[in-house]
Amino acid sequence: LMAGAGAGTKSNKLNKARTQTSTATSSTQGSRTKSTTSDAASTKSKSKSASTSSQSILVNIVGGEYTGSKFELKHLTHKNGGFVGRSTGKKFREKGISVPRDLEVSTTHGKFECKGGRYFYTDTGSTNGSCIGGEEIEPETPYELVDGMEVSIGQTIMLIAFPR
Repeated sequence: LMAGAGAGTKSNKLNKARTQTSTATSSTQGSRTKSTTSDAASTKSKSKSASTSSQSILVNIVGGEYTGSKFELKHLTHKNGGFVGRSTGKKFREKGISVPRDLEVSTTHGKFECKGGRYFYTDTGSTNGSCIGGEEIEPETPYELVDGMEVSIGQTIMLIAFPR
């Protein structure tokens, strides 16, 4: 991926899955809280979106050196997300996805998380960026996941599925 490629022309496809995160400061406690709002109306496609009934997401690697690998990411929260990257650290091996031989992937490339019963992928400021459905995404911006969505990092292509 080339950083900034196509940055000025974002596809409408991503607008369905893209979310913006706004930060509000509480005047009484001075603490920060995150809230998520959708950019566009909900998708009317046949794709199954994650819901509160889904306890995990399935990530199947369908491209790159790790093709055929399958991961089930469970109990994801904003604080305890499932990280993906080249790192072989404990949080990647046990609660995330480690792809150490994909040299185009950053040590900590992205994060899968659950907010309000919906699942999201966020590129955590990686060097080479991430793509969803072939479109480069903005770093540090959560994108809502739907069943059958492809997330690409480096040479690794991940197919998202929700258990039925």
